[in-house]
Amino acid sequence: RAIGCPGPARALVAAVLLEQTRDFVLFVLPHADSAARFAAELEWHLALAGCPSGPIPVLPDNEVDPYRGLSPHPRILERRSRALWTLLEGRPRCLVPTPGCLLERLPRPEEFISRLLDLRVNASLPLEEIRRRLEEGGYILEEPVTEPGEFAVRGGVLDVFTPNRPHPLRVEFFGDYVESIRSFDPATQRSIESLPYAAVIPLTPYPSGRLAWQELARQIQRPGLAGELGNGWEETAEQLSGGAASPGWEFLLPLIEPLSGSLWDYLPGEVRLVSL
Repeated sequence: RAIGCPGPARALVAAVLLEQTRDFVLFVLPHADSAARFAAELEWHLALAGCPSGPIPVLPDNEVDPYRGLSPHPRILERRSRALWTLLEGRPRCLVPTPGCLLERLPRPEEFISRLLDLRVNASLPLEEIRRRLEEGGYILEEPVTEPGEFAVRGGVLDVFTPNRPHPLRVEFFGDYVESIRSFDPATQRSIESLPYAAVIPLTPYPSGRLAWQELARQIQRPGLAGELGNGWEETAEQLSGGAASPGWEFLLPLIEPLSGSLWDYLPGEVRLVSL
């Protein structure tokens, strides 16, 4: 634990530590806002020292009480998904989580990877299959696409904004074949670069979409279980049965999709834990 270190100096101390160790480091901050500020300051110090790190991943917890019937904010889901993907790619030397993430249950890395949408030029992949998988990954149909976690379909063109890229993607199809993949500026709609390949990562760590919600409704309505869920379970089951998300449904997911992993499954080799 870093004791007696004033706030502005914490990132400087962290940068020195990263220069002196080969271990992966977890810098634990108390909440999402302080974690984001710390990561930005740490990036600045590393760049100033001639060791640019690129964006340092921040992993906030869901920031909602599972007993209040609320769902995590989409921006939180975006940050969490991007952080897990960055860890799986093996690029960072550190991670900035909040305390709740250290004990939270997550899908195992292989389960997360199995839900990636692999887009490649000249590959055959029906657009309707892509749409289904995006919905299962927590993406929202929105026109135009401007924020991570949104997608749109117009004829043979798919626009999708995956959290692991700075700009949305425009994918053009010829029948079921991917003809081209380009990143574009959502403000001007102009292309930025052509890509041979793009990985679209799930926005949620668990299956989403109509089929998942309907299966969850069936589990809620099992004899003997309703009484354990407290008041309001009938309304929740009704919404889910109709293929619509009910606020806080994510915290009922273990009924159909037990999460058997944790953050520690995503971390490489030796790990140093630093509380700030």
